Amino acid sequence: MDEKILTVTIPSYNAQKYLNKCLDSFIVTDVLKYIEILIVNDGSTDDTAQIAQTYVDRFPDSFKLINKENGGHGSGINTGVQNATGKYFKVVDADDWVNTSEFGGFVEMLKTSESDVISSDFMCIEDETYDVIKRVLATEIEDRYGKECNLSDIKLDRVVKMHNMTIKTSILKEHYRPIDEHCFYVDAEYITYPVPYINTVYYDKRDVYIYRLGRTGQSVTWDSMARNKDMHLRVLTQLVKFYDEVSEQISGHKLEYLKRCIGDMIDNQFQIYIVLGDDKNMQDELRHWDKNMKRTHPDLYNSISKKSIYLIRFTNYAILPVGKLAHRLIKGE
Repeated sequence: MDEKILTVTIPSYNAQKYLNKCLDSFIVTDVLKYIEILIVNDGSTDDTAQIAQTYVDRFPDSFKLINKENGGHGSGINTGVQNATGKYFKVVDADDWVNTSEFGGFVEMLKTSESDVISSDFMCIEDETYDVIKRVLATEIEDRYGKECNLSDIKLDRVVKMHNMTIKTSILKEHYRPIDEHCFYVDAEYITYPVPYINTVYYDKRDVYIYRLGRTGQSVTWDSMARNKDMHLRVLTQLVKFYDEVSEQISGHKLEYLKRCIGDMIDNQFQIYIVLGDDKNMQDELRHWDKNMKRTHPDLYNSISKKSIYLIRFTNYAILPVGKLAHRLIKGE
């Protein structure tokens, strides 16, 4: 059997509507023997497992079905890391897919790559129409594409999100910190926990990942995040705890990058409170949470990037209801 260059883990829960499209996207004849697709069936009650098994039957050297009890998205990633044998590792959600026309060249590139992380562009596609909503660049600095950047010398201009990221499997296996189970928003843990052990990032211009947006029930809408604010705060709390454990062991651009990863989550936590801004209890909760962050972690408190947060703090959170009104107007309510 050929050495596997890339392991793709697909956490799958009741994904029968989307799974065929996802799995079909990996069938590129020239590189199929170099990849392993781990379909982690997370206790589905629909036909997810049966659909996955048809691909295992057709391509037994490339597709593998792992059935497990329900544990959530993080559990699926944890299981994938435990079972991965490829040189590199990537997570693709079951309702998303890869760009088949770019995927073959991407795997060929991975054969010779030795970078710790590959960051590639991705596209956001509207759920029903498949219209391109936006293209998300791996870097705003055009000259970095096709090159490896060392964190000891260069400041990364953007956080490498899950959809951008392909990472050396050895880094995950040697330094793995299990991701929270039965919880949304654990993508932030997945991309942040390896930071102390990453030294090099290669920027690839291919649109490798296709991210489906607008699906009913999607956890990344602001209203959904508001309903699940405690889960988001749980993940943020875990990241702050991680920061306390490792921040003294790293420095320079790597430490600044770690702060930015957590800063993005702080930005999002503020946005959740903005959505809930007409609730007096939420205003008091935000005030208490944010002032506690300032007291205990002033470096993380200052790691935010959104100007609106500075304004909210400047007014002692008094304009929070205005943010809620703006959110409603944008939605057309």
